[in-house]
Amino acid sequence: MSLLSVVLVLPTLTSGVAGGLTASIAPAETAKINASVASGTGLSLSGAAGESLSRRSPTFVNLDVGYTLDSLPWLEFAPAIHIEIEGRVGLGVLPRIRAYLPENHPAYRLYASLGALGILHPYTLYGIQGAVGSVIMLGRQFALVPEVSLTGFAAGTDLMKDGALAKFDVSLAIRLNFQ
Repeated sequence: MSLLSVVLVLPTLTSGVAGGLTASIAPAETAKINASVASGTGLSLSGAAGESLSRRSPTFVNLDVGYTLDSLPWLEFAPAIHIEIEGRVGLGVLPRIRAYLPENHPAYRLYASLGALGILHPYTLYGIQGAVGSVIMLGRQFALVPEVSLTGFAAGTDLMKDGALAKFDVSLAIRLNFQ
């Protein structure tokens, strides 16, 4: 084989091999990202030693960012920072997932979510939160998000001895879609 034939054949072989290798690699997955600010309140119920107490829940603000992969458009990972802004100020985290129902209307989407709420400072509360809500589109980028949530706390320094706390809250968010 002459040097000229190697020079002519080598680019063809390498492009064929490289093309074969890269053709089997899936294209990079893209994600849809959104951010929202929610505020709400509700009813808190606590109990210990046969006693129960109820009061209005402290007003809170949630700041969250949602990530939805194109391959799973019905599932969203939405970690949030949770801030109680009434009475004692509390700071916490709320990692959660939202599962959307199949799109039944272009103006809104219904969902259910599940997360773990941990209030970390200056007191602690640890619990599980479930919620249902709707994303109501206001054009392409903005949406209103009403949500009803139920949170149960079973651990933390802010509970009465051998006690538990349940919160039934309603919130409204403004959401911005980055697409």
